[in-house]
Amino acid sequence: MCNEFGLSQDGKVSPRCNDNAGPERFVVIEFDDMEENVQVSMIKHLGQFLPLVLVLHSGGKSFHAWFNGCDSSEERVFAFRRHAASLGADKAVFTRCQMVRMPNQCREENGNLQELHYFAPLNLPPSTQSPSINFDKYPRAPELVASKSNTIKVPTIESLSEFKANCSPEPDELLEGTIYKGCKVALAGQSKAGKSHLAMQLAHAISTGNDFLGMSTRKSKVLYLNLELPDFVVNRRYAALESKISDNSDNPNLYISNGRGNWSGIESLDMMVDEIIEKGIGLIVVDPFYKVHDIDEIDQASVKKVLRSFDEITDKTDATLVYIHHFNKGKASDKNNIDLLAGSGVLARDFDSFMLLKENKDGKPVLEFILRCHPPKEPIILGEDYPIKVVDNESMSEGGGTLPSESEKVTNGKYCFEQIKPVLADNEPIASGELQKKVEDETGMKKSTFNALLKEAKECGLVKSQRTGKEILYELPEDEHVQTI
Repeated sequence: MCNEFGLSQDGKVSPRCNDNAGPERFVVIEFDDMEENVQVSMIKHLGQFLPLVLVLHSGGKSFHAWFNGCDSSEERVFAFRRHAASLGADKAVFTRCQMVRMPNQCREENGNLQELHYFAPLNLPPSTQSPSINFDKYPRAPELVASKSNTIKVPTIESLSEFKANCSPEPDELLEGTIYKGCKVALAGQSKAGKSHLAMQLAHAISTGNDFLGMSTRKSKVLYLNLELPDFVVNRRYAALESKISDNSDNPNLYISNGRGNWSGIESLDMMVDEIIEKGIGLIVVDPFYKVHDIDEIDQASVKKVLRSFDEITDKTDATLVYIHHFNKGKASDKNNIDLLAGSGVLARDFDSFMLLKENKDGKPVLEFILRCHPPKEPIILGEDYPIKVVDNESMSEGGGTLPSESEKVTNGKYCFEQIKPVLADNEPIASGELQKKVEDETGMKKSTFNALLKEAKECGLVKSQRTGKEILYELPEDEHVQTI
């Protein structure tokens, strides 16, 4: 502002008004309702029409771009703003007295740095029109450099013996053979498959130290964070669960937090960390993942931000974090387990343990596992005893819970290498083209699926190949032959 006070449009004395605004040196453009990569594309596009001086991040969800408006006529600046508005720019910053974000300052409400991402000093207005600031003193955003130098984490390089000596002891298991303390766990299934009921059953089991689907637990304090259901529904579900488990005594180790209508994104969970530590909570159940933060689930950068926060929370609290998520649309049996989680592929590589609530080929609910820190685990066939799930011991005794063979694990949609194996055994050694035709005749498997399965089987050592002239012949290893009568 050029003076202490001016007159607003309604004639009142005000320190912030157009009458008190100084000469306009920069045209500031902000896109609020777009993904960040789209905002950057828009800013680059606008740089064709006015010189781009700098770009900074607001510390929230948008970039602010400052353009040199001093060397252009008022008509050109007006046309520039009108074009920017047609692309979705926020018109609020077009007002001369509108406050804008300053580079390398901390945003007041969240403490985030308003990071300077781009600066072109040659595009600054002439010295007769610009403020007398020596930008050469700030060539590389020193505040940003100082901030980052204090937060960058660098791993130590150790010899194997040093690594063994310094390695952390193996943590306690919260759930036998499945979940370690301090790890991240995904529990997922189709919509309405009973994921929340199963998550509440898990929370109750660990908070009481009772078995969960035949697996022992380590008694720990549990926080169940509900972000989706009305509180009376959570209360009703838990009462129904208690009535089935025949343990109606008070449970001092289970805490409930109802975030529906009282949630501001991942920052809210960050603000709960001190209380989680104070209460000694060992397991945090977040239900569901998509409600944690207002993000596009297929946007890798947004998903990574939430998952990094999960990492920080488990590090600070030493608690296990279980998040409830949903499968992609479509038939789960047509996809590999690792590809079932809806959203960015980052989710499929993040968890330490993954529990999948599915249906087996007989239409029975089954809990399957993908484990990073434990040996493989057999699926558990489940029975329904609403609102809880129980182990279907009869189906398990019939062999329905056994692990698939290695050749059954090599799958592509509804097909697997197990369907190629007997054809190969009857005709080996055999050229790939002839093998493909025989498999298609017997199973209906298309060529692209066949080639993908054969390639993966070869990589897994389930099939051998040798070149004879122009042909490649395939056969089974000695220990993989199918016994025929």
